[in-house]
Amino acid sequence: MKYAPLLVLLLLPVSAEAAVFRAADDLRLDGIMTDDVYAAGGTVTFETEVVGDVVSVGGELRFQGDIEEDLTAAAGTITVIGAVGDDVRLAGGEIRLEGPIGDDLFAAGGRIIMSDSSVVQGEARVVGGDLSLEGTYQTGAIISGGRVVLRGRFLGHVDVEAEEVVIDGTISGTSQIVADHIDIQSGAQFLGDVTYWQKEDEPNFGESLVGVTATRDESLAPPVYERPPRDTLDDIAASLLISTLFAAVVIVVFAFGAPKLWLEAGKEFEKSFGKSLLTGVLYVIGMPVLAIVLFITILGIPFSLLTGIIFVFTLYFARAITAMVLARWFDRRFDRPWGTWMFILASVVFYILLRLLGYIPIIGWLLCAVVVLAGLGAFITAKWKLLKVILKKL
Repeated sequence: MKYAPLLVLLLLPVSAEAAVFRAADDLRLDGIMTDDVYAAGGTVTFETEVVGDVVSVGGELRFQGDIEEDLTAAAGTITVIGAVGDDVRLAGGEIRLEGPIGDDLFAAGGRIIMSDSSVVQGEARVVGGDLSLEGTYQTGAIISGGRVVLRGRFLGHVDVEAEEVVIDGTISGTSQIVADHIDIQSGAQFLGDVTYWQKEDEPNFGESLVGVTATRDESLAPPVYERPPRDTLDDIAASLLISTLFAAVVIVVFAFGAPKLWLEAGKEFEKSFGKSLLTGVLYVIGMPVLAIVLFITILGIPFSLLTGIIFVFTLYFARAITAMVLARWFDRRFDRPWGTWMFILASVVFYILLRLLGYIPIIGWLLCAVVVLAGLGAFITAKWKLLKVILKKL
């Protein structure tokens, strides 16, 4: 069992022959790909037709070719021009969709724009700050945002909740609209009954109601926000303090236990963020699958348990590990020759920043997840390289 951790790393890419893995700071894919595609990078451009699924993460993603199955992506900017045959799941700062979608859509972002050429065959769930939705929605739509503009053709039920809602399209099914302000423009048409709530006054539906009724429902009013009691804020502060103290102890142990590992991990994080991010994603996806596969065979049960322990360990300490990787990256990036204790202090500071980032809804969660996955990827890559060096000496 002394080489079991190495075996776990060796067995991780068990499904590599059934998929394509690509990672680079500036990645461009073209041609036809008949397998699933996993891609990560600073800028990723798909000019290819993909027969299988696509999973991609990065700074900027652009999908110009058609995708036959699902598309799952997370990035600062996402543009989807080609057709997607099945489900689409997107999370990013700015999202633009122009092509048809064969089934359901889930999109969460700061700004989301859907063009007139976009068609969603399944249910659309869209969450964001500034939403502009044109196109055709065949089944239904659930929409939540700060400012929502609906200029499309909605053939099913529509459920909208926002600070401001502008309707300038056609809603054929029933609809429920909850907003501080509802603006019904001249191009709006309601072919199904409308239930609504507006904070003040009444929306002017004009001639938009075609043989249907609009009914105000006070029960739809959002609950009044109350500032969290002092005890709750104190609980958050206490939780942050306790977790930081615990993380500091872990960081001290890790820093003195394997100093070369963190130097190498910081180097990997600096050298290729995209590759580190892809490695982290594959680790989080692959380890549970590997544990299940090993558990099926009697001889593999001990390795399955070990795999599960390693996976739980790395996830539990993921923020602390990432904080230490970030500290060594910062050390290298800005040429600061830190000693061990300065490295430990910087790691604790990065840990606190990661925890605080996690308190920011949606965007904060997304950024924290991306950074932690990249940090884990750099850590795993560095660990693998050091293991190879140790084995060569045996």
